Formats: sequence, C-alpha cells, structure tokens
Amino acid sequence: MGKLKDFENQRAGRLIEFNGQKYKLISVPYNLSLDEINFLKQISNLFDKKDFFINAGEDRIEIYLNRINLDEFIKKTELILEGNERRKALFEKILEGIDSIKSYGLKSGQRVYVDYDKERKVKSRKEKERERGKYFYALNHNFENKNNDLPKEFENKIICGDSEKILKAFPDNCIDLIFTSPPYNFGLDYENHRDAMSWENYFEKLFKIFDECIRVLKFGGKDSCKCSALVFGLYSDSSYNFQFFHE
Repeated sequence: MGKLKDFENQRAGRLIEFNGQKYKLISVPYNLSLDEINFLKQISNLFDKKDFFINAGEDRIEIYLNRINLDEFIKKTELILEGNERRKALFEKILEGIDSIKSYGLKSGQRVYVDYDKERKVKSRKEKERERGKYFYALNHNFENKNNDLPKEFENKIICGDSEKILKAFPDNCIDLIFTSPPYNFGLDYENHRDAMSWENYFEKLFKIFDECIRVLKFGGKDSCKCSALVFGLYSDSSYNFQFFHE
C-alpha cells in the first residue's frame, strides 16, 4: 500500500494524495467475492494508474479518480463482464460512485476531477502588457468627464422594464458599476420576452442597451456583461467583462 494523504477527511469524493498523485476518492461499501476482486484488478489494469484505479478491500471498493474517459471506461469494462450478473451489478455500483461526483472539468473527452478549476497563471505579465499595449474604449470619443449624481427617484429601487427605455431616463455619467445578463436568444420560455428573434435584431437591441450603459456609466466605472459563450462564438469562459476605463 502506498502513502496516502487525506485533504478532506471522510467526505465522499474527497481529495487525497496517493504516492504523490492527487485523486478524488470514492469509498463504496461492498462485500466482494474472490472473482469480483479479480474483476476489479482487471479493470484497473486497463487504465493508467495516474488517471484511475480501484482498490478492493474486504468490505468496500475504493475508486481513485484523477481523470477518466467515461465512454471508454464503459466499453472496455463491458468486454470483461462475460455475462456475469454479479460482475454487472458491481460494475453498475462503480458507475454510480463515479457519477456521484458532479464537479469536474472536460478535456479531450475526459472528465478531469483534480485541478480542473485551477487558475491558469499568466507568465511574464508585465512584459506582455507592454507588448500588447492598452485599449481604452473612451479614447478619442470625447466623452464628458464630469460625473453626475443619480437622481433620488432611482435610488434603492428595483425597476422592471425595458432596459433601453429605462436607462434613457438616467443622466450621463451617474452609475459606478453596471452588470447585465441579457437573454441568450436560444428559445427559453420567458413570460414577456420572445427569446428566438433573428440574430440581427438581437444584436441590434443588445448594442442599443450597451450604448445606454456606456452613456450612464461614470468615468472610471465598469460595465460587465454575462452572456452565453455561444453567442459570441467563444469556447471557454461564458462570463466576459467589457471594461470602459475612461482616461
């Protein structure tokens, strides 16, 4: 048995370190026969131990998950079931255990259970900033640089309605922070909005609202838009900031 470090004591799907490799550990109570123990060894031998393996105890199964292609796992394991009902029941129990971990990343067809949400650091950040330069939306736009107070009638209120129309009642440069999450235009059922308009009309409306957001935003303010990655043809993160720092 290798060296085990438990990061999250006794929690299902807890993070552990085994022989220097991190895994999510699933412990499933199960009384195993000799044939079932051999079956689990066969399964483990089908995969790289750095990615996935199973330990068989006297009264439990321990599943060590770093990453796994679930479709490949199912296909390979079905080949060694040999029509054995007890093996099939055990296999279904293993699948239940794997499926009990709902948080994972996806990469090259694999479920990634460890460090999938680890922040990717930018190397040589300052040097890359100099090479890239800075972009300011406000540059050469001749925006008024005087900020205004928000009218009292709009303070501490939730106002329901068309954002484009409502924002027109606000003065210029009066809002410090804007966060907007527009409909995705994928056909969701809203009570008072048709979420399946043509993309031309969708973007026309969206940018009219953005124009108003920019107008009412204070100098030094921030406008953040949360939208579907598919809308803008992007792949990874579905939340993007449109920052308008006025200099």
